[in-house]
Amino acid sequence: MLKLPQPNPFRRHAGVVLLACVAVGLAGTVYAAAPSPQAKTGDGLRDHYTLQIDVAMGGHADSMHFMRCLAPGAYTEVSGTDTSSMSWDGRFEISPAVDGQLEIRSQVDTRFDRGSGKIRKQSAKPVVRTTPGRQATIEFGEVVDDRHLGGGTRQDNTIRIRLTPSLGCDSKSLSSSWQPVNVDQQATSRSVRAVAQSVAAKAGFVLVNPQALDTRTVTLNFEQMPATSALQLIADIDGLRAVFDDKRVRFEPK
Repeated sequence: MLKLPQPNPFRRHAGVVLLACVAVGLAGTVYAAAPSPQAKTGDGLRDHYTLQIDVAMGGHADSMHFMRCLAPGAYTEVSGTDTSSMSWDGRFEISPAVDGQLEIRSQVDTRFDRGSGKIRKQSAKPVVRTTPGRQATIEFGEVVDDRHLGGGTRQDNTIRIRLTPSLGCDSKSLSSSWQPVNVDQQATSRSVRAVAQSVAAKAGFVLVNPQALDTRTVTLNFEQMPATSALQLIADIDGLRAVFDDKRVRFEPK
């Protein structure tokens, strides 16, 4: 290199400009690869996750549909019941996993009442991994089929929770990110419809068809009961089932 001729002023100037361009280019790449944790798009948050929760109990069609927008490390809690025979409480959170997968960590507590004082409680912390937009299923309970013994019946005592995670939160999932409160209320000699309307108003639910409930008077006492369970128990008085679609609740025949 000592034997090489010295670069003229033009070459030295060009080298400085080239080095400056390379430095600016590298700085832009690093910035683009590390966006701010608070980065937003026009539709919502890019660094959050959307979790769709669909629940079916007793072999029936899904009766609960919830969509939640979750920050990394945050969790959501949802609960439900199918009359007084089975109930569940769940807690879910999402985190990134290997190979582009998402990991859903859960804590689920279930209660099955088989009658005659036979109550079975089951708790677990299932962990599932799936790709964004692909459904994973957690199931509790069992199907009891005694028909092969002659004169028996088939009884579905299962709780099926379907979880579908996706990247980011859009305007719909952001508006759905709320938690129904527990109900602490005593209703004395009030109509079934009025009690349901009162519980829904306190919990933030909207009743789609309150006229499906009759006006017979009842006396009920709810002590820190999840609003979803309270509305289902109210519906059970009229032989109906409560179907939840986020904040909207409608009553259907069983």
